[in-house]
Amino acid sequence: MAPTRDALIALGSNLGDRAGHLQRAVQALGALGQVVDTSFLYETRPVLLEDQPWFLNAACRLRTRLAPHDLLRGLQRVENDLGRARTVRYGPRPIDLDLAFYADCVIDDPPFLILPHYQADVRAFVLEPLCDMAPDFVHPRTGRTLRAHWQALAQPPLKQVLPMGPQLWDVRSRTRVMGALNVSPESALAPGRVPDQPAARRHLQERAARYAQEGADCLDLGAQSTRPGHALLPEAEEIRRLTLAVRAAREATPLPLSADTFRPAVAQAALDAGAVMINDVWSARFAPGLVALAVQRGATHAFVHNRLRVQDDGYPPSLRQQDPFAAQNDAAALVRRELDACLAQARSQGQCRWRQIADPGLGFGKTPRQNAALIRDLDAWADWKFPILAGASRKGFLSHWLASRKPEALLAGSLATAVAMALKGVALVRVHDVKATRLALTVADALRTDEASPRESKHSTMQEPQR
Repeated sequence: MAPTRDALIALGSNLGDRAGHLQRAVQALGALGQVVDTSFLYETRPVLLEDQPWFLNAACRLRTRLAPHDLLRGLQRVENDLGRARTVRYGPRPIDLDLAFYADCVIDDPPFLILPHYQADVRAFVLEPLCDMAPDFVHPRTGRTLRAHWQALAQPPLKQVLPMGPQLWDVRSRTRVMGALNVSPESALAPGRVPDQPAARRHLQERAARYAQEGADCLDLGAQSTRPGHALLPEAEEIRRLTLAVRAAREATPLPLSADTFRPAVAQAALDAGAVMINDVWSARFAPGLVALAVQRGATHAFVHNRLRVQDDGYPPSLRQQDPFAAQNDAAALVRRELDACLAQARSQGQCRWRQIADPGLGFGKTPRQNAALIRDLDAWADWKFPILAGASRKGFLSHWLASRKPEALLAGSLATAVAMALKGVALVRVHDVKATRLALTVADALRTDEASPRESKHSTMQEPQR
């Protein structure tokens, strides 16, 4: 039997459902070996032939027993199966699969195969995705690492994007707002109403439409309370509640919808009803099958760090018996390591890196000081590149400093943490007070990116206001 080798493959698409084509290509590569890692996703200008749509670019690492020539033939079959027609060189195409590296092989067999790919070390849209997975891989012709080649290009980072249903979000441009819509009457701070009656359904739809009008970028719908000491809902009841909520919200707004659940069957029902994302507070540790479902459905998946001590027997022993979170000064570093392990495990099951979001899990089994340390030290995540989702809105740990649980106090604390996290580069904040948060983040994003507010030209003057 032939030994397994790792091949690094560059992916691109600039026609049709670009993100969908790349997702289907990664799945199809499973017939040629095992996809063991993927890169983030980037939107790039076309080169060489500039009069064509922008590309989405990514890369993957394929572990295969196929010889290089056979692997290249397999890649060409995948391209054909996904609708690529050989037309103008460098022209538009629904899918492009380039064999960039095959272990440390050097092959000169033009025009069919040249390894490494003759432009792999000079194309930014190839090098940056490859560096997401294998920055220390040594180019067998030059003897330099891929990271060294990328740095030698001295180009700014590519535009990293996150698929949210049919939308593509620029990860670094601004902090986006996720409006929380809870349909769990059991929740302590923000109890919701199950939309199983006309009045409750209208109420949810009015809130969804209002959130959209106030500037929400997406909505997060949840039916299972996770307050301390909570009890698990019967699975059928969570499915009923969440499906009703997603369907009602889908009718009220075109915003992308997230399903706040950690059960595969519930997530499947929510995706069937119109959700495009899974917000998973147990990082795929509650039940097997959630990652496979997200992969199958092409759903974006948020992984939340969680050290809650749960008592309900419906939870697996590994969660009921997990150790308390003991970190103090190194809270952010420890959370990053533990989340990174969950994200890597999911990628080993076929999940694309560009579908993954990381959440530090504020309030989930952490003390007020630990939560503060997490927020304060999010700078340590600046080089991690995973889009960060965080939610402190109305959470009980804020009252440690506010000495109050009144709505106006919690709003002030929620806005303060949202701004602090935006200044640290968090991509998405989950909030209950959309309008106020959106206004606060408009200023925070302007401060962080040194860009003027869209309203500046209308209202600003060159003079200081009188005091």
